[in-house]
Amino acid sequence: MNLIKDKIYLGFVASILFIYLTFFLLHIDTRSISEGSFFIFTNIYLLFFNAIIAASWFAFGWIGGAIFLAFSIIIALSLSLATGNNIYYIHAGLFSITALLSFNSLRGFVAFQTEYQLKTERIGEEKNTLFKRMERDRAQAQAFELKFKRYELLKNVAEYLSDIFSQEKIVKFLAQKSFAIIGKSTRSLIYLINPYNQELILTYSKQPQDFPRIKTKKGDIFDKWVLKQNQPLIVLNTSRDFRFPQDDILLDEVRIKSVIAVPMVSHNKMIGLLRLDNQEPDIYNPDDLRLLDIVGDLGAVALHNNMLYQRTTELAIRDGLTQLFVYRYFMERLTTEFRRAQKSVHPFSILMIDIDHFKEYNDKYGHIAGDILLKHLATMLTSIVSKGDIVARYGGEEFAIALFDEKKEDAKRLAENIRDAVDENIFYLRREETHATISIGVSTYPDDAKTARDLLKVADQNLYRAKKEGRNRVCTS
Repeated sequence: MNLIKDKIYLGFVASILFIYLTFFLLHIDTRSISEGSFFIFTNIYLLFFNAIIAASWFAFGWIGGAIFLAFSIIIALSLSLATGNNIYYIHAGLFSITALLSFNSLRGFVAFQTEYQLKTERIGEEKNTLFKRMERDRAQAQAFELKFKRYELLKNVAEYLSDIFSQEKIVKFLAQKSFAIIGKSTRSLIYLINPYNQELILTYSKQPQDFPRIKTKKGDIFDKWVLKQNQPLIVLNTSRDFRFPQDDILLDEVRIKSVIAVPMVSHNKMIGLLRLDNQEPDIYNPDDLRLLDIVGDLGAVALHNNMLYQRTTELAIRDGLTQLFVYRYFMERLTTEFRRAQKSVHPFSILMIDIDHFKEYNDKYGHIAGDILLKHLATMLTSIVSKGDIVARYGGEEFAIALFDEKKEDAKRLAENIRDAVDENIFYLRREETHATISIGVSTYPDDAKTARDLLKVADQNLYRAKKEGRNRVCTS
């Protein structure tokens, strides 16, 4: 590009000088010039014309150079004829010789300049290519550094989740870490699935304090899409995504534009979903979704392990048939709660319950019917007593209830309510209408005993007395 500009500029200057010098020579009176001055003048004239011819070769090529050379020779011959001075003939010959020499020199110079220009341009292109490659490598290095940091955080997430056995801590940790690892988000949400009706339940959310409160605790159209499709979702702009009609997007109070959400699946069973969103469009990319999917998988495994842990714990302390606490757990809690009652000087009561004529039920209807009766009575007991009290299967057809902060009169009244409820309740065994009765023994600390074992002993004695006196009754000391 610079070479073309140089040629245009040089050709323009050569043309102007040629025209000016021609007019100058045609109008000057060479006879008025002295012999010494004429010699100098002719040499300057020769130098200028040769320079113009050489410049024309460079600017206009073969044709342009030949035209300038021809015109120069014609001017020289015309001057010789007009002035009668043979020196102009000599100039005409010298024009041809010097023009050829100038052309060869200029051709070498032009070739050199062209090669130099090409090398310069090539070096410039290589330089630009190198800079672009450096920028690309720098961007890749930054991307790799970001990925390394993200996967380092994922490693920490996996290690931390392996040591957590609390569902509350797991969901809180998942929401906070996914928010930190992915970034870009306004809030993070975690939904768990209700195993009974398969509906979503908002379990934890992380969002700014000035953000609108979430009204739909069972998820919006995006969450329900993930629940139904059981696959990850990325929405770049909620106002342009054809999968979600604008009339169905009930987010007026939030105005969410970008969404990524992944199902949390463990053992081919969806147990919840993890979601990030933002009020600006085009925030997330497929890499963000893949990373969130990994976090969701880690969270699903942790939540599944937590469920297994809870189930194992429940099996260890609960009876498999009635789902009441087992004897061992009841005794551990009885010891702990009795000591607490002693320190706080609060009353503490125990009910010992036995099903009347339970052997006859088994003999008449079979052991399966007896199990149904045990489960039925267990459900009734747990529905009558307070939530904080302990109901346990003490052994066989016997039940034990620990009543916290209950005086003897209150414990006896509750025992009578339980007995009446069982006596009045009708249930069916082998399509036959029947009902059961129970006997109850009551004891209270500090009225009846000073130790937990003595309290149990007194309640058991009162139960034995209730059965001896005719069953279907409550006995206290």
